[in-house]
Amino acid sequence: MRQRLHNLVGEAKKAMEDRNLRMLFATNFTRTFGMSVINPIMPLFIRSLGADKLGVSMVLSASSAASIFLLVPCGLLADRYGRKKTIVASTILSLLPPFFFAVSTSWQQIIPWAILFSVSITMYFPAKDSIIADYTTPKNRAMFYGAINLALCMASIVGPAAGGFIADRYGWASSFYLIILTTLLCLPFALSLTETTGRGPVPKEERQTKGARPNFLRILVIFVFYYTFLGIALAIVLMAIPLYLEDKFQMTKAQVGLFFSVGTGVTSLFTQIPSGRIVRKFGGQRALLAYILMIPPTFLLWPSVQSPFVLLILMIIYGVFYTMTWVAEATLIMSLVPTPLRGFSSAVTQTGLAVGRTLGPMVVGLIWSPLGPEAVFYSAALFFALCALPILMVGRTAEYKRNLKLTTSTN
Repeated sequence: MRQRLHNLVGEAKKAMEDRNLRMLFATNFTRTFGMSVINPIMPLFIRSLGADKLGVSMVLSASSAASIFLLVPCGLLADRYGRKKTIVASTILSLLPPFFFAVSTSWQQIIPWAILFSVSITMYFPAKDSIIADYTTPKNRAMFYGAINLALCMASIVGPAAGGFIADRYGWASSFYLIILTTLLCLPFALSLTETTGRGPVPKEERQTKGARPNFLRILVIFVFYYTFLGIALAIVLMAIPLYLEDKFQMTKAQVGLFFSVGTGVTSLFTQIPSGRIVRKFGGQRALLAYILMIPPTFLLWPSVQSPFVLLILMIIYGVFYTMTWVAEATLIMSLVPTPLRGFSSAVTQTGLAVGRTLGPMVVGLIWSPLGPEAVFYSAALFFALCALPILMVGRTAEYKRNLKLTTSTN
């Protein structure tokens, strides 16, 4: 066990030897910290402004809907003008919404600012995934994705607990001012990144299959379906769990934040490097399929549990397998699409996620009152299970089979 931990730490240190990846690590930590401060307790904030469950679902759906139309243009801009510029622009854009959240007095007032905040987030992730791919090679890409995702994991541990505690102790406005502060801290790191557009030299390994990817649009369609199902499931979970914990167990905002910090934050810290190693050994498609299929049982059991401690155990199990999907998803997508179109490809697939995040809150708002919270969690389990179908289709594509031979030959 000690030797295994030593090996994991060694791989993380190796990943951090590159200056660009160190700056990206710092950028990812500060950027995602600001998001994680409010995301888990956002439904509680909206309800505190007078919204019922349908009103909460309307705000969350509206914020995601705008991203559907902007993700692809943002991905094309990242390919054309640079990933760094897109990351910096998204960071600057995210400074305004928290201020207006802090001064709003009704849930209707925050809708445009929730949309803008969501747009800034959706601009960031395709550019971040693409710039990692530009900095790496097919052989070491999974390891580097795992190392960079450690920043997200660390932020997910501290952010929700800090956001909930500050909101309870000092009020909602203080939580939003914390987001502004961490976003300002993010800017110097983002400005220190080396610009890439995906138009530079193509690695030898990728030149070998450059002409063998005429059907990469088929790959994108498959992943759009995957991310749509995943987005619906995630949106259901992120909206339903905070409201459920507050209604059933009368948890405070600090307790809800801590629940998320432990359930998906602490666990994710120990999954990223192992996930990268599993992807390298078994392939992205097999690893992703295994991770996804382990998630539905946790939400099938959720409604029957009467103890918050047991729910936390289920949340940890969910957190382990969901956070392990991050490396597998990014590695698999970036290995199957042409280098000059990574930003576009990531944006297209993330559009599926935005569609799902738009539909998910509607599902909660429409079925919670007539059918109860049980139906909400069963629907989350259903959509997580549906994610397996597109993953199976990826394994049948010629592009995946060629890439599997390529990565096997380079190991």
